[in-house]
Amino acid sequence: MKKLSILISIILYSLSAMGQQGKSFIHVDFKTVKEEANNHPEDIATLIESVARLDTTLSVEKIAMAYFCSSYSSNYLKASNMERTLYDLRNKKDYENLLLKSNEVLRINPLNCTALSTAMYACIALKKTDNEKDYYTKRLSNILYAISRTGDGSKEYPFYVTSVADEYMLMQYWFNLWEYKQQSLIDHCDKFDLKKSSELYKDKEIYFEITRVLEIESAMFSK
Repeated sequence: MKKLSILISIILYSLSAMGQQGKSFIHVDFKTVKEEANNHPEDIATLIESVARLDTTLSVEKIAMAYFCSSYSSNYLKASNMERTLYDLRNKKDYENLLLKSNEVLRINPLNCTALSTAMYACIALKKTDNEKDYYTKRLSNILYAISRTGDGSKEYPFYVTSVADEYMLMQYWFNLWEYKQQSLIDHCDKFDLKKSSELYKDKEIYFEITRVLEIESAMFSK
């Protein structure tokens, strides 16, 4: 029931957003993203905080820029390394600590999708007010919408992500895709052969562009 409640919230948003999407994609150039992150760190930090505050004046392109630039932050890996703890707390049904730890991760990286999803989960389990739950739901929805605008999931136009976890977030919470036959690496893309499509995603395969994911993993293993 908790998962269903979260899913309904996200899907309702995605149906509305997709109706406004059209066919244009957000162009992602990681060279430009890296230059922005490195040359204008204060501006990017302000942009990230604006996304976290649900600033309604921000365009989806700005939200996408914040999401991709955040992966160049020195705090990005620190937050990512805490995700396993979030899953462990969720599995233990320790929802009070799950919400506390989720917010700790979000203070480090306000755009961490895993922490936003576990915060939503905890709010539902703890029967928090709709306003508190919706705060996390809308933050996650805005990021997933931005990711969904980077392509259409085809081999020609894959969705761009900065972590493997975000691939699953987009599939499950945005497109209601929960089952796949196999996952394979093709060039710089993760390909999922789906067992089932959905009303929100009708193809039988979905591609994710993972150039940034591979860069981050390479940097991790080289330390």
